[in-house]
Amino acid sequence: MAQTPKTLVNVQVFAGKDGSTAMPGEFLLTSVEIKKSINKIPRAILTFVDGGVAEHEKFAVIESGLFDQWNKVVIKAGYNNVIDKTPLFEGYIFDQDLKLGSPNKFTVTCFNQAKYLTLTSLKDVLEKKKPIEAVDFVLKNNEHKSKVKGKVKDTSKSKAEAKDQIILDPQVNCWKYILDNLSNYIAVPNDKELSIEAPDFAQTPSDFQIKYGKNLRSFEVKEASTSLRAIEIKGYDEKSPDKPLEDTKTAKQLYGSFTKYLNSDSGSVFDVNKIPEYISGTHIHTKADMENILETRKTQNLLGFKSGKIVISGSNEVELATMVEVEGLPTEYSQSYFVGGIEHKIASDWVTTLKIGLESNGLGATGSGASTGGSLGSSSSSSSGEGASASGNLTLGVVHSIHEDANGTYKIKVNIHKFGDKIVEARMVQPYAGNGLGKDAQDKGEGMLFFPNVGSEVILTPIEGDENYWVILGCLYSPVSKPSAEVKEGAAQPDEKNLHKSIVTKHFVLDFFDDDAKTRMTLASRDDGKTALNAKKYQISMDIKDKPNIQILFDKTFIKLDEEEGVMIDSAKNITLKAKDDILLDANKITIKAKADVAVDGQNVNAKAKVAFNAEGAQVAVKGKSMVNVESSGPAAVKGTPLNLG
Repeated sequence: MAQTPKTLVNVQVFAGKDGSTAMPGEFLLTSVEIKKSINKIPRAILTFVDGGVAEHEKFAVIESGLFDQWNKVVIKAGYNNVIDKTPLFEGYIFDQDLKLGSPNKFTVTCFNQAKYLTLTSLKDVLEKKKPIEAVDFVLKNNEHKSKVKGKVKDTSKSKAEAKDQIILDPQVNCWKYILDNLSNYIAVPNDKELSIEAPDFAQTPSDFQIKYGKNLRSFEVKEASTSLRAIEIKGYDEKSPDKPLEDTKTAKQLYGSFTKYLNSDSGSVFDVNKIPEYISGTHIHTKADMENILETRKTQNLLGFKSGKIVISGSNEVELATMVEVEGLPTEYSQSYFVGGIEHKIASDWVTTLKIGLESNGLGATGSGASTGGSLGSSSSSSSGEGASASGNLTLGVVHSIHEDANGTYKIKVNIHKFGDKIVEARMVQPYAGNGLGKDAQDKGEGMLFFPNVGSEVILTPIEGDENYWVILGCLYSPVSKPSAEVKEGAAQPDEKNLHKSIVTKHFVLDFFDDDAKTRMTLASRDDGKTALNAKKYQISMDIKDKPNIQILFDKTFIKLDEEEGVMIDSAKNITLKAKDDILLDANKITIKAKADVAVDGQNVNAKAKVAFNAEGAQVAVKGKSMVNVESSGPAAVKGTPLNLG
C-alpha cells in the first residue's frame, strides 16, 4: 500500500480579469479537476456549492463576478498550509453551469491559453516553407498572439523539405492547423507557453522520485511490443517517374537505440512481426518526404508503444513531455516512462494521474503519410497517416493566370473562394498527356493541350487530401459564362437528346450534331459575326445522313463532294493545278469551256481521236515555223473560197 504522509490538502484559487484576486475563504469549493495532455488543450473544472434553498440566500460565488466568462483563473495547491508557488493551472473561463438542487452546484470550466487558437484562423498562401515553419508562422501571426505565447523549438528536427506552397485555410482554426501539421513534433500546452517540440525518448529522467510502496498508488502500463516493426515506404518522383522512390527500415534500425525505454525482453520481438507497415502515395515525391514520414511514424509508434497510467499522491513536480522513473518494479521492466498527460483530482484528497505515452483517442489515424508532413494527435482526414486518403474536398476557383510553371509541371494560378480568394497553384487535368514513345521521345510530347482562360470558373480537388497540392478537374458554365449560341442553334440550354458536342475557341468552332435524320460535323471560323454555322464565311462541314456530302467554303469559293452530284469546285477567282510530275484527267466525257481564250502550251502537244477529230472556228490557222505536214491514209480534201496555195 502507498503511504500518504501529507494529510491536509490546501487549494488556493485566484480569479478576476487578470487572475490576481484571491477567492474568499467562505466560498465552498468542493472539487478541482485538471487535465493536461500533449496535443490537447488543458482544462480545469471547479465545482462550488453556491446559494441556498431560501430566496434570501445569495449566490455569492456567481455574484462576486470573479468567475465571469473570459476571466483569468490561477489554481495552486499544497499540503499542510504550504502552497506550491508554481500554479497547477492557469487559464481562462470559457463555460459556466448552474444546477439547482440539493445542494446547488456551480461549475466553472477553464481552458489554458491555447484555447484562443481555436477562435482564430489565417488565410494566406506561404511559399518555400517547411510545414513546421508554417506552424511557427501561425503562432506568430494569429489574431490572439497577445494571449497565446508559443514557439517552435528547433525547426531543424523536421526532415521535411520546403513546399512550393502551403495554404492556410480560413475555415480551419489555428489550433487544428497546428495539430494537422506537426509531423514528428508534439504540442506541449504549458500554461505559460505552448511549446512545439520533437519528443525526446532518450532524455534524462526528472529528479522527481516515484517509489513503489511510498507515493506510488497504482501502476497500469503495458507495452505494445509488436507495434515496433519494419516500415516500407514508396513514393512517386514526378520528375523521374521511371526511377524507383522507395526505402525500407527494419525495426532494429528504427528502434534499436531506444532499448533503455523498453522492457528487457521487448527488443527480442523486433524480428518476430514479419508484417511491415506499408506507406505509399503519390504525395511522396522526394527522399526528404520519405525521411520525414519515417521520422514521423517512428515518433508516433514510440508515443503509442507504452500506454497506461501511473497514479501517485498529489504532486505538481511532474511536467508534460518529460521522462519519469518508477523505482521498485521488477528488474525486467524499464524504469523510464514518457509523460503524455497529467490529471489532478482534488477533493478531500489530492490524486495525480500520469498518462503514459499518447492516448489512443488523441493519436487518430494521422501522422505517417500526410503530404504536408502529417500530425500526431489530430483526427483530420486531410492529413491521412496511412498513405493515400479519399478526400472529396472539391472546391471552386477562378483562373488568375496560366503562365509557365518554373518547375515544369504546368501549374496555373487560381483564386480559390474558400481560401478568401487567395491565389494557389494547381495542375490541369488533361484527357491525354505523354512524352511520346521510347526513351528518345522526351522532347516529342504527345497528348491534348486544353488550358482554361483567365477568368474561367474551375473545379478543383486536393490530391490525397493535401490542400497544398491541387489539380483542376475542369471548367464550369454559369449565367455569365454561357455556351456559345453558335452551337445551340438559338437554344439557351441543351435539350434532353443532347445532340450537340462542341469545342469552341476564340476564333474557331468544331461542332458535332448527332441527330438521326441529320448528322453533321462542322469546323468553322468565328470572325464574321454570324451565329448560324451554315452561314459562316469559312467552314468545313460533313453530312452523313441526309444527302451525304462534304463541303468546304472559303468566302465565295466553294468545294463540294456529293454522293449524287460528284465533286464541284466553284472559285471566285483562279484555280491553279500544279504537279512536279504528271497530271492525268480520266473521265467518260471531259468538257472544257471558257468565256474567253483557251491556251494550251507545251514542249510537244498531241491531240488524238480514236474516231473523229474536229477543229472548228470562225477562223482556223495552222502554222509551222519550220514545217507543216498534212497526211492522210485515205482521201484528203482541201476546200476554200477562194483557195490559196503558195
